[in-house]
Amino acid sequence: MAIRWADFPHEEIFADIHSRMNKNAVERSADDSLQHILRRRLHFVVPEEHRKFIELESRHIVERLRCTRDAYRAFTNSQGCSPAAEAYWVILRFATLPTAIACLRQSVFDYVKLTRVRAADLSLLFGIPTRPCHHPNLRGDPGELKPGDRTPANDDEIEYLARTVIEHTLLLVEDDGVWRPFGDGPFALDDHDGIHRSWNLCAMWEGMTIPDWIPIRKQLWDVCIPWTGGLTALFGCVQDELLSQWLALPADGKAQEVKWKQQSPDLESVAVPDPTNEFVKDGAVWMVTFMGKTVKIPANMIGLDYISVILRAQGRPMSALEVQQLAGGNLSSSQVVENALDSLWEEKNEENDVSESASRPSLWQKDFTRDPILDDRARKECEAELLDLEQQVTLAIEAGDVKKAESLQTDTTRLSER
Repeated sequence: MAIRWADFPHEEIFADIHSRMNKNAVERSADDSLQHILRRRLHFVVPEEHRKFIELESRHIVERLRCTRDAYRAFTNSQGCSPAAEAYWVILRFATLPTAIACLRQSVFDYVKLTRVRAADLSLLFGIPTRPCHHPNLRGDPGELKPGDRTPANDDEIEYLARTVIEHTLLLVEDDGVWRPFGDGPFALDDHDGIHRSWNLCAMWEGMTIPDWIPIRKQLWDVCIPWTGGLTALFGCVQDELLSQWLALPADGKAQEVKWKQQSPDLESVAVPDPTNEFVKDGAVWMVTFMGKTVKIPANMIGLDYISVILRAQGRPMSALEVQQLAGGNLSSSQVVENALDSLWEEKNEENDVSESASRPSLWQKDFTRDPILDDRARKECEAELLDLEQQVTLAIEAGDVKKAESLQTDTTRLSER
């Protein structure tokens, strides 16, 4: 029996995929709770915590890809599709591979954002145009080259990086087979495209040649470990899973690759959507999606902008003033707030001089209250206690004591909000 790809009940199959994943939800609870803790700590850039986070994230993506494969195969088997090997090849090419790309892009975006990677580092390492480093354009922008700028990358810049994950970099489907592209992916030290983009954006202006630039880029890549290594490991894990699924196909299915490649323009790729949800403004309405169902809400309803800001923060504590600024579009002010919070952690390794102390007291005062500002002594005591709690959380994570780590993280968050 033959079924056209467009006639597959994709929505029903998506529901089956989510059901398969939900069956393992209880078993994953320990891993999920640990990953929740690690998400809040990625910006501390502790190598062991990054390694564990990438391990858990890779596990979730592999589980999703296998559930996608199994759900589609279950449907083709139930319909008696024959030969089965050809059906399995179509599933890999037009369901599993697009799902892998979509999942990997989202994971890269979340990981880089949670780590608070500098925008300039994305330019220097991967050639991503950012606010600190970009070429002149026809709109009159003279261009910038500020490699020392410490501004974290914004959503557009991180999205640009995530979109370097494409079929051509993940898995090559050619006439005579399926191949792993040369190198370790777009985030790796040996990535040809990344080397050339970064050289063109950041080094060519200084008159450097590519051979001169490569060792400089390597030094920076090493300095940015663990997150550079984390991106490379995450990409490699997904790539290896796709290759293993292809190698597991029956031989007669592989023999049909040329045929299906020639017919690919008639087959639309399907990326299995994430069962989690969307809250997106579309003109005069908000599109709210939950578990695959979407409703429209008029955009002029009070409070929806605030809800959108809070959801995008992904659980990060926010003051009322910051929510108001972000909802009102005042990005520069919100960035100042975030950078000010970052400075709290930087100061634990630096001695504060008098002028610096005098310029920052307002950052320690909660919005809309008359609470007294912390003096230098109280601030140093808080910093010492925070540092001790951080060390205890790290030890608890390494020992596998998730409950203790959660409790200590709660204490850390409560103290940092004082």
